[in-house]
Order: sequence, then structure tokens, then C-alpha cells
Amino acid sequence: MKLYKNVDILDLENIMRDGILPISQTNNDNWSDGNRSNNSKDVVYLFDALNHGDSFMHYGLVLIEVDVNDAILNEIDDFDINKGEYIEYIASEVPVNN
Repeated sequence: MKLYKNVDILDLENIMRDGILPISQTNNDNWSDGNRSNNSKDVVYLFDALNHGDSFMHYGLVLIEVDVNDAILNEIDDFDINKGEYIEYIASEVPVNN
């Protein structure tokens, strides 16, 4: 399944080396207080935009396309500012080869 993730450009080198990993493994929690929904830090969040071509740059300027088979549909938090804009999925990680 083809899914997407917006990431910070500063994270690209690590992603190209290690894949997309959850915050609990990278400790790369760059969210300002009060701006992050009450989401687990133990999974990777991916999306499928409801409108073709949508990207959510407030999550990061770089849009990464991945191909995953083990992503699980996830209910978006009511406080997510993009609720209704995309379908959210979670995965334990996304290896580099995906």
C-alpha cells in the first residue's frame, strides 16, 4: 500500500540510513508543548490524503512516499487539525527499502 509521511528536512539523513522510526526509538520529539495530539510515541504515523496531491507541511516540508504492507488503519484524534483531510495509518517502523 502506498502511503505518505511529511518529515523535517533535517531528518532525511537519518531516515535514509535507518528508515522511519517512532519517536520512542529516536527521541526526536520536536513538537512544541500543546501542539501534539495525544498520540503514541511507539508507532510511525502515515497517511493517505483524501484530496489528491495534499501534503501537510506543518508536519515537515519533505513528503516521503513509502510502500508498506503492514500498516494498520488508525482513528485520527479529535484534536488533530487535519481530521477529515486524510486517512491515518500506523506502523511499527518503515524500513529504508520501503
